[in-house]
Amino acid sequence: MSTPVAKSQIYMTELMKSKLIGVICIDIIKYVDLLEGTLQHKHIHTNTINCIIQLQDGRLASCGKTIIIWNLDGKIIHNFTHTDWVVRFVIQLQDGRLASCSEDRSIIIWNLDGKIINNFTHTDCIYSVIQLQDGQLASCSGKTIIIWTLDGKIMNKLTGHTDWINSMIQLQDGRLVSCGWDKSIIIWNLDGKQISQLTGHTDDVYSVIQLQDGRLACCSGKSIIIWTLDGKQVNQLTGHTGSVNSLIQLQDGRLASCSWDKSIIIWTPDGKQVSRLTGHTDYIYSIIQLQDGRLASCSRDKSMIIWG
Repeated sequence: MSTPVAKSQIYMTELMKSKLIGVICIDIIKYVDLLEGTLQHKHIHTNTINCIIQLQDGRLASCGKTIIIWNLDGKIIHNFTHTDWVVRFVIQLQDGRLASCSEDRSIIIWNLDGKIINNFTHTDCIYSVIQLQDGQLASCSGKTIIIWTLDGKIMNKLTGHTDWINSMIQLQDGRLVSCGWDKSIIIWNLDGKQISQLTGHTDDVYSVIQLQDGRLACCSGKSIIIWTLDGKQVNQLTGHTGSVNSLIQLQDGRLASCSWDKSIIIWTPDGKQVSRLTGHTDYIYSIIQLQDGRLASCSRDKSMIIWG
């Protein structure tokens, strides 16, 4: 029933009839049959995939050694690289272009055809980049957050973390939130003033999101902790057996988390486990929800899985 296909082909008609879900491994694609979170076949690519996003036009982009754009039918559209092999993060800008950051200490802005529009650098590896509501960029490298114009002019530097910053987001009200290896979450004004610092974690904080109700949810160690913006811990979700790398809130309000324990857990908003998806064979680094409601995840096992 499950048949391998060439990297430029995947038969969507058969996909729909058989309810098969694709595992995208860039070099080659194999069909998988997803039954209660398990899959039948997977092919291994040659490089870890650190991050995946869905573009405005529905296509996917991933980063690892390279940035790859492909159609959902598995056809590779573009493949382009930084100077260093580890690209940490990629986003799509409001104008449709891409911005990526890398261990080569650079942020690159690209056209979707892979042409470099601009390139500017930190003094250390860059773990994350986001676009702010006003169109500027914010990136974290080492213990510092830098605010940039799109042409590479530095507008501000935010300092206050005592160890490496892993991730950051912009809140609905425009403020920034960052988290890091110093086991803390800092809330900032865009002028660089610290508003508050949320402490009490016992492990590194890997990522943070803002929930639909305005609260924060962060991944630290094997737990997910829910905070109010004034720093009160209101819930702790436990169930993963390895460090939790990433967390999203689904369209229906539930949460989905991925972990070094090679699994994805779906949670109710109040922290009850709904289901666990397994199929990756190594750490899962990132998870997103596609426009059609399905999930997509990527892993150190060098594959990306689209889950039904």
